[in-house]
Amino acid sequence: MAQRAIREFDAKRLIGAGGEGVLVGPGREVPRLGKGKWVIKPDELVGKRAKHGLVKVGNGEEIRAFLDEYRGKEVEISGVRDRLEYFLIEPFVEHEEEWFVAIRSSAEGDEILWSKQGGVEVEKQKPESILVPLGKEYKGQWRDLYRKFVELDFASLEINPLAKAGSKFVPLDVKARLDDAAKFWHLKDWGEIEFPDPWGRRKLPEEKVIEALDEKSGASLKLTVLNPKGRIWLLVAGGAASVVYADTVVDLGYVKELANYGEYSGNPSEEETYQYVKAFLSVMLKEGVKNKKLLIGGGVANFTDVAKTFKGMVQALNEISGELKKQGVEILVRRGGPNYKEGLAMMEQFGQEGEIKVQVFGPETAMTKIINVCLQ
Repeated sequence: MAQRAIREFDAKRLIGAGGEGVLVGPGREVPRLGKGKWVIKPDELVGKRAKHGLVKVGNGEEIRAFLDEYRGKEVEISGVRDRLEYFLIEPFVEHEEEWFVAIRSSAEGDEILWSKQGGVEVEKQKPESILVPLGKEYKGQWRDLYRKFVELDFASLEINPLAKAGSKFVPLDVKARLDDAAKFWHLKDWGEIEFPDPWGRRKLPEEKVIEALDEKSGASLKLTVLNPKGRIWLLVAGGAASVVYADTVVDLGYVKELANYGEYSGNPSEEETYQYVKAFLSVMLKEGVKNKKLLIGGGVANFTDVAKTFKGMVQALNEISGELKKQGVEILVRRGGPNYKEGLAMMEQFGQEGEIKVQVFGPETAMTKIINVCLQ
């Protein structure tokens, strides 16, 4: 399970509290706002918005002026700078009390926490709580909210404050995470859900290409660029292997040189591997840094056809072999599994024909030895 944060707009929509709220993103015009007070705030997966002066209450004209001032503006929140692009606009709610309620999943079950004192200092309060064991029914005060939490596969949900207006509760601020593994059976329930980038971390075009490939594939295709100017690039098969390779580079003291983290696994097709490696190489070569090291690693595959995946990989490598040579890229390969000898032979041939330094190692070589060879 991957727990991924969603926008406040979507969280409110899913729990049935969207009301008249609207999400205004890049290029979208502000809808006509009726009379009365409205609230506008960034919807960018950040907290402490009020403390940073990023929550505005006012009439329609004042809301538009706030949006004009802050849309596209770069600001610093909690020590991280990024650009404001998405804003939530909704009616202001007059209320008498502010509560706090949260639900979070654990190995034992779902914990529900609540307090009659919510707001900015909620962390100083000790909330009441109850643990709902897995598979058990809950019939307490928050049963309707909990039912939505379970049915829609929330991983966590926090409402603070939860305004009490007369006899009704109205969520004012909501933070939530969904289990993204459930996306395919919630296409109707979730609607056009988006999993935004964390504040201060916007995906590169190549990362978005690979993310789209991953969503359409039964294999696992991941890429996170840590340092586009780094010299050590990891093209690794298998989730466990990707962790081992990255950790080894860090343990050897080269964390500042580590360019990326990612994996291709689950027996991707030749075409999927080609598309993945093509996007990977595009971002690897973009900065023009000389003398990079490309580590093509992995354990001993159980069912992934090494020759098939390497055929797609070599196709992508051949397309930019001239640039690889120009930038002095050295390639080190370690792989085992079905048809691995054929795959390694392809890599050796690629190196010879492209006049690129390529070293290959089979399963008899320790998986991380190529890292030591690379860094010598």
